[in-house]
Amino acid sequence: MKKLYLLSLFALFASLLLLLSSCDLASLGFGEDSADSAPSVGLAFSSHGDGTCALKGIGTCEDLDVVIPDTAPNGDRVTEIAASAFEDCDSLLSVVIPDGVEKIEKRAFSGCTTLLRLTVPESVTEIGDYAFDGCSGLTSLSLSAAVEKIGGNPVSGCTNLSSITVAEGNTVYHSAGNCLIETETRLLIAGCKSSVIPKDGSVTAIGAYAFLGCKLTDPFEIPEGIERIGKYAFYSCEGLTSVTVPPSVTEIGEWAFARCDSLASLWLSQCKTEIGKYAFYSCEGLTSVTVADSELSLDTSVFDSCEGLTSVMVADSELSLDSSLFYSCEALETVVITDSTVVLDGWPFEGCDSLSLLRVVGGKTTVKDMAFSSCGKDLAVEFLGGDVTIALSAFRDCSGLASLKITDATASIDFKAFYGCTGLSSVELSGERITVDNDAFGDCTALSSLKLGAGVTELGTDAFSGCSALRTVVIPSCVERMGHDVFSGCPELTVFVERESAPYAWPSNWNGSASVEWGYKGD
Repeated sequence: MKKLYLLSLFALFASLLLLLSSCDLASLGFGEDSADSAPSVGLAFSSHGDGTCALKGIGTCEDLDVVIPDTAPNGDRVTEIAASAFEDCDSLLSVVIPDGVEKIEKRAFSGCTTLLRLTVPESVTEIGDYAFDGCSGLTSLSLSAAVEKIGGNPVSGCTNLSSITVAEGNTVYHSAGNCLIETETRLLIAGCKSSVIPKDGSVTAIGAYAFLGCKLTDPFEIPEGIERIGKYAFYSCEGLTSVTVPPSVTEIGEWAFARCDSLASLWLSQCKTEIGKYAFYSCEGLTSVTVADSELSLDTSVFDSCEGLTSVMVADSELSLDSSLFYSCEALETVVITDSTVVLDGWPFEGCDSLSLLRVVGGKTTVKDMAFSSCGKDLAVEFLGGDVTIALSAFRDCSGLASLKITDATASIDFKAFYGCTGLSSVELSGERITVDNDAFGDCTALSSLKLGAGVTELGTDAFSGCSALRTVVIPSCVERMGHDVFSGCPELTVFVERESAPYAWPSNWNGSASVEWGYKGD
């Protein structure tokens, strides 16, 4: 009896092995034969009123391997799988869809994480948005020649997908390099972990969600000829270590590369590109961003929460750094901008507590209202050459600012530009022409070193009022205009003036509370 039991067990095990070996267990295929499978019972249907119906949902069916019948219990032919019909049925192992079904609606099988096999008939002509989103058990997608309409990436979030094919003869779609491509528009709709984007011009745009959640093989290349990268196109892709954006790209959609934690470097060269909000949000492994010879339009919070980012380099480019661009990039230490036209506005470095150096060399720079009101720790700001405008309250109350150096530049420092920077201890100003407006450095109580050199022509009213740590300042002969009480609230300050006497344009109270010595000749 025991021997017979063991033989029976062995036979059962052998049968199971044979069955498993004959099945492609993790695929989404078309035209598979399911004639021998008994239809599942308890499924829910919704009649169209014309003798056809849609499968509405799982109903009371408890099958793990679902076989959808040709007809509903009322005799209607099944022609459609309704939107979200099997959404989040996370115990399903397989589904067989009968011949006669023409349409699979959006998110019909979304979130079926255990689904290994889905058999789709060649009668299907339309597949809705994200129909199989998050079916992480599927490894292949095969589309028949009959499919003529596909919504948003039907296999987004299918993290183990490695093969995408479209049958020959399909007049709307084709596949190449394991990519699903809409032929006429040259739109890459879906990719997978083994995709290689074609370089033959058959793809000019990467669609929304195209590679969402894919485990990409490094190195992964975005080839020249791609013009647009859609929103969430590479969201949360594993294995993507570097991105070089080719000059052909004119648009990167919102959240396009967000949460790509393996991404370590970003290079944009010779680009004229619009980059959407949160495009690189929380790329925690990103350490460097380089922009060269480019013209960029950057939306809100593009690099928000890139906690590993340490350096930003910009050269020969035109761009605006604003709208919390680098918000909470806590490790960011160095920003260097060379020979560029740059606007800094809208708290671009808010929450960048490690920022220690902002160096701008040449070019044209505008720092707008409150741009640096809160950022940095022991921050050194340098403008070396070029044309610089530091607008109203640009650095106001930036307690982390430690030093300011403007040399060889034409610069305008506007009203209260550095007012209340209580950590600012050193200021050096010289260049072709530099003007300092009213109250520009008011209440910078730690300011102890002020060097005014060639090119400084104007110091406005109360320009350094309340800078109580100042002890000595030299006023060069190039200063043409003085406001009232320039050094009020500086009781221990002695001002050495290179002129022998005050010019006519200087008011009598220009020095405020500071003592004055005329005719200074230097050490």
